[in-house]
Amino acid sequence: MLFRSKSKVIVVVLIVSVLTGCVYSFGDNDGETTSGQESSPATIDDSGSQREDSIVVLGEVNGKVLARQVHEDEFGPAGVGYVLMLNNQVLTLEDGRARLDFPDGTIVRVGPNSMFTMGVIEGEEENLFKRIFLEFGKLWVIMSDGEMEIETVSGLASVQGSFLSVESNGITGEVRGTCLDGVCSWEVNGEIYEIGEGETFLVRGVDEPPIIGKMTISDFGEWLEGVPEAVEIADMIPGSIEGFVWEDTNQNGVQDEEEPGLPAVTVYLKSAEGKLIDRSVTDEEGFFIFEGVLTGDYYLEFLKPETYDFTLKDEGEDDKVDSDANADGYSDYITLHPGEHRDDVDAGMDKSPVCPLTGLPMEDERLLTLRPLFLSQSKFPAFVRPLAGLSSSPVVFETVLDGGETRLQALYYCGYPEAPPERKGGNAGSFDISAVRSARVFYVELAKIFGAGLIYSGASSEVLDDVLPYTCAFAKTAREGDIGSAGLDVSRLIEIAEACQLKFGNTDLAVWQFGLPPPGGEPLEKFLMHHNYFNQTRWIFDSSLSGYVRYQNAPSTPEEFSLSTDRLNGEPIVRQNVLILITQHSVLNNAGTIIDFQLTNHGGYGYLLRDAMKYRICWSTLSRDYQTTSDRYRPFLILDCDTWEPINLAVGNMWVNVVDVNTGFGWEGEYWRAWHYQPTYQGP
Repeated sequence: MLFRSKSKVIVVVLIVSVLTGCVYSFGDNDGETTSGQESSPATIDDSGSQREDSIVVLGEVNGKVLARQVHEDEFGPAGVGYVLMLNNQVLTLEDGRARLDFPDGTIVRVGPNSMFTMGVIEGEEENLFKRIFLEFGKLWVIMSDGEMEIETVSGLASVQGSFLSVESNGITGEVRGTCLDGVCSWEVNGEIYEIGEGETFLVRGVDEPPIIGKMTISDFGEWLEGVPEAVEIADMIPGSIEGFVWEDTNQNGVQDEEEPGLPAVTVYLKSAEGKLIDRSVTDEEGFFIFEGVLTGDYYLEFLKPETYDFTLKDEGEDDKVDSDANADGYSDYITLHPGEHRDDVDAGMDKSPVCPLTGLPMEDERLLTLRPLFLSQSKFPAFVRPLAGLSSSPVVFETVLDGGETRLQALYYCGYPEAPPERKGGNAGSFDISAVRSARVFYVELAKIFGAGLIYSGASSEVLDDVLPYTCAFAKTAREGDIGSAGLDVSRLIEIAEACQLKFGNTDLAVWQFGLPPPGGEPLEKFLMHHNYFNQTRWIFDSSLSGYVRYQNAPSTPEEFSLSTDRLNGEPIVRQNVLILITQHSVLNNAGTIIDFQLTNHGGYGYLLRDAMKYRICWSTLSRDYQTTSDRYRPFLILDCDTWEPINLAVGNMWVNVVDVNTGFGWEGEYWRAWHYQPTYQGP
């Protein structure tokens, strides 16, 4: 048993003695490592049993170190070679440190302002059991074999075969410790708590259970500073790498006070060989950290959000506030030393312009200042009027005409098609975009909600007065008097957009929300839009293209469908979003040639197809706050019909089928099908 009955009294007496100067003379000991008295091997005494060959000696002494044998009443100076026996006590003062050497190779290092009592040593030499009672202060245990227990007023810490530190406050009973390596535990009131490698424990007071946490860099630093033996496992002592990801609003490559951090940015820690070691995500303030990183060479990879680019690298002279990521998001190599904490690996990003109609980044921000343009195009029949330029249109509306025909209104904004190779040199020939058709009355609705200008080949007298205020240009005809030959070269699109600006600037088009798929929905890979038997369109989801691919039938072979491609570049027509917008259609004349529908100040329901899923949605153009302040409309909101919250679109382009409320929906084989019924004239 340990001698414990007067432990708390001893602490108080010793502290008072030190403060009053009534401590024993140290002779010539000036704080350097000292050689102590020679002592004989430990022997059995009346306080308990001890192996005669279990010699524990002070192997190193620095500063003021006192000790007393069990039969002594007072402490005296102790030096190197001082032999410790059962119930012997050692006291280090403010500048004192000591090393205890056990016969099995175990080392215990004693920190300043510490006091302990030697306990029993039992068992075979290769598997000794050792115990010390720590009155107050701090001990580090370094061992390769056997087991050691450190008893405190609040409980019992133990370690088998490795590194343990214990720090005890003899007055409050608070105990702190670290398990650098090995099998560690804490026992109190018969309960044993395991402490894992690299973990800490904190005991608030007597009989309290431990609070277990992770070792910090300062914890590892204390081992390296106070325990020379820890250098042997220095490579096992982990460090950390932390940093900051911020929005470089002024694009100067330097962190300025007013620039915000970027949350939810993924950062990868990789070895010099490119192996993924760990992953972190920046917090709400833009900070990230990798803990428990072993000694070695690493680099970081930052994944920029889709709407950002990396700012300038290594600007300025202060590495703490610059950006360390190159244009591809990679840092330079980082050499991490044992227990080192790096906090200077940061990444700045500047927000690249984004098209509000697709969520895609843009290279030329100037294009956002140009007015959106709607170009009226015919695609029926497709083999006569091939599609052209649609790959560059972020939103294409397909609307119903008389007789089951449909007309395309391609919106050009954020980007423009390029001329085909044979025309880039200015060679003569047909127009880049042919089959530009006449205006319809519902074009006004489209122009209003997008703040767009209209391009068409002409208009009937019944329609012209309505569309003229929104007209930016008329398409030319290849043959005089032949309206069917009207077309446009793509170079004219930018010219028209620049010349046809709105007096009060563009409409705010940032209405749609892009992101992950909404919850719910139904799987849907194939959709058939049926306008009439000779005018049908199939949309089939292609995961390799991340969107729905368009196929069109032909009047001559209505049962056969061919891939729709853009004549200008040969690419297939692919849409990440296919929207079926349902609204009331009206026939305005007896001939059935003038059809109108309402979008402004209106709403309804429809369906959104994205990522091979179908979602029922609601739509609305009732954006009253904006309309009141700007006297203009905005694009329709796409909403969850239950919550009335915006629904995420897929990042990418959209195709909108505007259909009447009488349209029927259902399954036909493997296709989900929409039958559009032609509205009829209801009279004046």
